[in-house]
Amino acid sequence: MMADSSAKIVLVQTEIKDQLSTGLVSKVEIVPFLSEDEKPESFETQDLLDKAAYVIYTSGSTGQPKAVPVTHSNLIHSNVARFHFYQDTPSSFLLLSSFSFDSSVAGIFWTLCSGGKLVLPPQRIEQDVEQLSTLIQKERVSHSLMLPSLYQVILTFAAKEKLQSLVAIIVAGEACSKGLINEHFKKLSPVKLYNEYGPTEASVWCIAHEFIKEDNYNTVPIGKAIPNAKTYILDQFMQPVPLGISGELYIGGIGVTKGYLNRPDLTGEKFLPNPFSKGEQIYKTGDVARYRKDGIIDFLGRSDSQVKIRGHRVELEEIRSIILQQKDVNEAVIYIHEENGNKNIIAYLESKVETVEQFVQKELKTKLPSYMVPSSFVVMESLPKLPNGKVDVNHLPSPSLSTSINYVAPANEIQEQLVTIWQEVLNLKQIGIHDNFFDIGGDSIRSIQIIAKARKIGLQLKPASVLEHQTIAQLSEILMSANSEDTWSSIVALKTSGDKVPLFCIHSGGAHVLFYQGLAKNMTIDRPVYAIQPSGIDGDEDYHNSVVEMATDYISEMKKIQQTGPYHLIGTCFGNAVGLEMMHQL
Repeated sequence: MMADSSAKIVLVQTEIKDQLSTGLVSKVEIVPFLSEDEKPESFETQDLLDKAAYVIYTSGSTGQPKAVPVTHSNLIHSNVARFHFYQDTPSSFLLLSSFSFDSSVAGIFWTLCSGGKLVLPPQRIEQDVEQLSTLIQKERVSHSLMLPSLYQVILTFAAKEKLQSLVAIIVAGEACSKGLINEHFKKLSPVKLYNEYGPTEASVWCIAHEFIKEDNYNTVPIGKAIPNAKTYILDQFMQPVPLGISGELYIGGIGVTKGYLNRPDLTGEKFLPNPFSKGEQIYKTGDVARYRKDGIIDFLGRSDSQVKIRGHRVELEEIRSIILQQKDVNEAVIYIHEENGNKNIIAYLESKVETVEQFVQKELKTKLPSYMVPSSFVVMESLPKLPNGKVDVNHLPSPSLSTSINYVAPANEIQEQLVTIWQEVLNLKQIGIHDNFFDIGGDSIRSIQIIAKARKIGLQLKPASVLEHQTIAQLSEILMSANSEDTWSSIVALKTSGDKVPLFCIHSGGAHVLFYQGLAKNMTIDRPVYAIQPSGIDGDEDYHNSVVEMATDYISEMKKIQQTGPYHLIGTCFGNAVGLEMMHQL
């Protein structure tokens, strides 16, 4: 992207300038913020209107991303239209979109131009629903824009009382489901819910819709054109289709950009003269849609090979193009497998080399973002063909949504619990403890679900746990060493299921507790098992000074799990002395 854009300067903050490698591009440090008594000189903006305000890159079918320059005029239109469409302006907007994702433009300019507060959250806060909902409550967030899949997680796991400041939620970036709408009005009925549609080529948004609780959403609409935008649903002859009939969606109006940077061929293919308004151009979206009787538009899918994977535009041909560059691959088909709302990219490879997928996957990881790397590969000596020589996609074998041949089964209760959660979230039948979360179809949204579901059963994972420890074996090790909490705890959860009185196992003289795993694994299914370990073994906490001090601390920690007795304790070696003192104190 740096080479394609011919960028000459990169603005950097002083504290990270040495960390950023930019090749031949000059690095310019951002000057400190102006003091209150300093004001920049005024300048005329007229000459800027038709010049690019920013450039956004999107997926391209040739294996190279394509750039969309958005002018100041485009940006002004996109922003001003919000003041006309939305009834309320944001007093506090939570910005969850990356700056490299064009939906961030919506929150930044709409909020700041209306005098609102723009809330920039800590990195990866979306991984922790509890922390995210606490931030919404603390900053009294009124508005936010997010993926429907992320909002679904918030509705499922966030405490309702922490979301009371919300006035409006906007979902965009991927198709919104009927289930999400129903869940929203069930949990947050007073909060307004909007659906936005718009490609980068139309300056963030061009169609929007407010959901009403009383409406029947058998098909979820994307709405009507926003102010100063135009929509056309046309047939193959560029003629308007009747109401209720599907056709391809085209966008017109002042929000449509001028084309792609340095791509005149692609610009000519996608940006066409408007046959209904002389001197204007329209953008060919590639989306299939239809008008309802009241003019509201239903989105019906893509007419080409482009799909949306958790908000990201993905050209399947881009993946295929890179795969076909590998010497042992003769042909490839890229397919989207969807089940229970989860989309997984499947790659069918024609090759004589049985292990070719390992090399292909490794190569794709170096050239594509993680959400574009297929979660499953099917290698065949010969792909099924039609009489015309094309691949017969209807006769491709069903993908085996399971993990690699190096399967290792869970060895303890925590690993079994994590496997069950991963299988549910990833919709996989078999997951080994050494399988990488992101290699088998995981992504940031699904990692949020993993963390939330784990916490519900007492496995306290950090927000970034799945990102930092990407296998079940690694996660279970973190959990069993009690390092998953920011604050120290002597309690190690070995087995949390069961409704009987828990068994607390006191550490040995060497401070060890992991040998109790075998006991926990073979304990009856209804008996929770916890181990108690001494402070100081993490290197940060102070050691206990006496057995009496140990016993006092352990009782305090134990009561966080079980508030009242009777208590069931077991010790070995030195642990018996501590257990005896705990009994005296109790």
